Amino acid sequence: MRHTKRVTSSNVLILLSLILLSVPSLAYPYEKVVNFDSGVPSGVEIKEPDHCSYVPTTLTSGTGNALRCNQAGSRPMYVGLALSPITPLTNNVYVRYYVRFMPGWTFGFGNSQLKAIVWNGTHRNFTTIETNGGVGTLMWEDDQCPQYGGPSGRCLSTGTVAADGRWHCIEAHSLKNGANGKFELWLDGVQVMNYTVNIGSSSEATTYVEIGYQNTPSDGYSPSRYIEYEDVVIADHYVGPNGAISPSPDPPPTPPAPPVNLRVQ
Repeated sequence: MRHTKRVTSSNVLILLSLILLSVPSLAYPYEKVVNFDSGVPSGVEIKEPDHCSYVPTTLTSGTGNALRCNQAGSRPMYVGLALSPITPLTNNVYVRYYVRFMPGWTFGFGNSQLKAIVWNGTHRNFTTIETNGGVGTLMWEDDQCPQYGGPSGRCLSTGTVAADGRWHCIEAHSLKNGANGKFELWLDGVQVMNYTVNIGSSSEATTYVEIGYQNTPSDGYSPSRYIEYEDVVIADHYVGPNGAISPSPDPPPTPPAPPVNLRVQ
């Protein structure tokens, strides 16, 4: 009888092992990291590669290369990347990257805007950097924005970007979840936009993103005008300005508070 039980238990363990082996592992938290040290991984395309090159990075937390793209040419063009596909991410996508605008870069508006992130899918919308009162400002361009009083269908953030030749960390979060959807922006780790807004149902995916689409530059095209990118991360969680490493999902426990009104007899 004991032998029968031992054989049965062994068979159950073998069956469970086979079941577990047949289930594909899910990478969570999910991150797709692009740091340009060894080119770009599959699913990442450098747009207008003739106008982009790898240069030694000057980002303190970076390693190896940055991607530098200029505005040479004679038509609206990309000065950056396209990342496709981004599944298993669907309706909940974070995009984080570092960007450096050459000193003296001019931010335009409208037809000369820089699309910092193009969100593609059923509901297409844009994170832009445009002038507002002469200052480069992070904005969100969407048909939902007029309800917030933004100019020309834009929601203004409180984040401003200077063309000072320094690296800046931009992160955006798009959550499609009906009336409980969200759109958020961070600049250098500080949240500068936080909207609860309907930008699609939870079944609608963000299929791919593009970084750095430049409409006709306000100062014209010139190969001497450039943007640099580093440490791009596509994720299903907030990344923050920590290089390409996410904050620990399990922070250390808070130590207990010291006792008060303690008397020694």
